[in-house]
Amino acid sequence: MLVWKDDKARIRYLHALTRNISSSGVLVVSCRSLPAGTFVRIRSKKLFFLAGCARVQHCKRRHLIYYIGLKFYSDLSARY
Repeated sequence: MLVWKDDKARIRYLHALTRNISSSGVLVVSCRSLPAGTFVRIRSKKLFFLAGCARVQHCKRRHLIYYIGLKFYSDLSARY
């Protein structure tokens, strides 16, 4: 799940599926887009170690889904 504040300071939620993960970022897929540069908090129910803050690096549409690249503020290996 991704959580962020929009331009009107409203809290937004987005359910996304993890496609790829590395120590510095994660690629998720979703049915909605997020603009590049958006600050998000990420939390996974199944991957307990996947929690923290990230920034949207890119968001690309392919057919009906969006591929969203997120870059963590600190590497996973530095946190655990």
